[in-house]
Amino acid sequence: MQLMKPVLLISLTLQTFLISSLFAATDEMKIIYTSPSDNSSLVTTESNLIFKFQENIRDVAGHFRIKATGTKSGKISTELRITEEGRTLLCKPGKKFSEDEIVRVELYFVRQSRLQLLKSISFSTVPIELTYSERRNILYDIYRDEFGFDISNPNLHDNPMSDTLPKGFPGISVLTNSNPAKGRIYCATFERLQNNSYLIILDNNGIPVFYRHTPEPCYDFKMQPNGLMTYFQNIALKFYALDSSYNVTDSFYCGNGYETDLHDLIFKDNGNYLIMSYDPQRVNMSKIYPGGQKDANVVGLILQEIDPQNNVVFQWRSWDHFNILDGDSVNFSLGNIDYVHGNSIQIDYDGNYIISCRNMSEVTKINKETGEIIYRLGGKNNQFNFMNDSIKFSYQHAFRITPGGTYTLFDNGNFHTPKFSRVVEYRINEAERTAENVWEYRNDPSLYAFAMGYAERLANGNTTISWGFAPVSFTEVTPGKQKVYEMKFDSATFSYRVTRDDHSGDNQSIPPDYVITKSYPNPFNGFTTIYFSLPMDANVTIKVYDILGKEIHTLASNSFYQHGENKVTMNAEGLTSGAYFYKLTVNGADYTGKIMLVR
Repeated sequence: MQLMKPVLLISLTLQTFLISSLFAATDEMKIIYTSPSDNSSLVTTESNLIFKFQENIRDVAGHFRIKATGTKSGKISTELRITEEGRTLLCKPGKKFSEDEIVRVELYFVRQSRLQLLKSISFSTVPIELTYSERRNILYDIYRDEFGFDISNPNLHDNPMSDTLPKGFPGISVLTNSNPAKGRIYCATFERLQNNSYLIILDNNGIPVFYRHTPEPCYDFKMQPNGLMTYFQNIALKFYALDSSYNVTDSFYCGNGYETDLHDLIFKDNGNYLIMSYDPQRVNMSKIYPGGQKDANVVGLILQEIDPQNNVVFQWRSWDHFNILDGDSVNFSLGNIDYVHGNSIQIDYDGNYIISCRNMSEVTKINKETGEIIYRLGGKNNQFNFMNDSIKFSYQHAFRITPGGTYTLFDNGNFHTPKFSRVVEYRINEAERTAENVWEYRNDPSLYAFAMGYAERLANGNTTISWGFAPVSFTEVTPGKQKVYEMKFDSATFSYRVTRDDHSGDNQSIPPDYVITKSYPNPFNGFTTIYFSLPMDANVTIKVYDILGKEIHTLASNSFYQHGENKVTMNAEGLTSGAYFYKLTVNGADYTGKIMLVR
């Protein structure tokens, strides 16, 4: 025991030194982002609180305190946690805020039994929360502008390509099929009566390899880079994920009391996802616009980043950054005003976020750390010099990065004279604020889609185009603008987006050994599933190791698996958060993958 005393003394001295150093560092703790932002308004009563720091705060996690007080709610208890990356402090209020109140939030650091104020913010909550039915009616009115006015009443159609498809399956005609890319084609079809909707995956001959009838329209059906197939379900107002066996395995939706928007869902490499919400609020437009209504319903846009535990870890609101009058050719005297109408999300090459704001004819880049606007391209607040593109774009869809460092955009062209739609590719120089048109495609004869539409550059250099409300549904062209694929639905059928799978390697040649397709979820909490495919029957061994190389689990030991896709599930009970590796051994060859456990 006497020998331990000096060691204990050294340990306590070192701990005191480290804590003193950490306390001294609090003077330089820099908070770079808060949600809600200071002095913001129209905040939902279910919002969480977010503080993002410049530096990692995990080592001092237990020293933060939150004091939240509402003018109606009084003192509000809170629950604190730090996100996986270690710089974001999340605060979940113990109860909803009250409507139409001012909330003051103070973030403190406990320093030698004293409270040091780090940040103080105030915000006001929504004065009158619209009822669920009121919100839905407003949004349905908005969506009808994009999904319904020009569609005639449909009749049920038979697909001429197969006698085995159900009555009412949409007619599909392949017009051109001349050595296109090999990935499958994804679409969620719908008709105006909303009683004949399908999720469909097609091969290049237009033959369904998968279809599922849905009771109401679904949207944005696509293959994600992580191997999941996702789509928006109109009844539940959520995105759902299908695995390789077409089983629903997960759902994705907005937090903080916001309803989920149908337009886009983007996954990040860390397991978080980006999603949007349309946020109707009552606004006295007579104070903003001559002839505006006193009780207009104005629809804002919300962008959220959500972690695997369904926590909102980043939130951006148009109310804080845009002026309602930024809308392009929007009638501000109406009762329902949709001035943003976000329709796509993109993670830029530098990791920041880009949104397409259709009703502003603007593409906006947002700093993922601070929430500040990096640039505004197009529209009334354009900051760029357009080169080789005098007409610019209007009411666009689907701003996407390309493998070559440029950007593609589907330009609906609502304000072109004469009206026509096109795909345009820009080379953007942020420093010099130039956007150069380096490539574009216009169909001959011209096609015009007043709404919907999509364009994406494939890995092989081809470009796919979904034409929305146009006679042609889907086109693929080479860099030289040669049309190598084209298909259309019958005249009563539409799809918000038609995409080609450019991620999973479907229909590609099978490697000589095998392919690990994915592990999902990853990061995970509790269970994860490892998927792998075999070109032939084989005995397989799968083991899991910690970061030091110690064997943790044996998931399969020389077990027999048939050719095709297989899966094994791992239970992480008893394991701590961190990185782990799995090794799959077959026919004498070893292959590894990394999985991340998050508690």
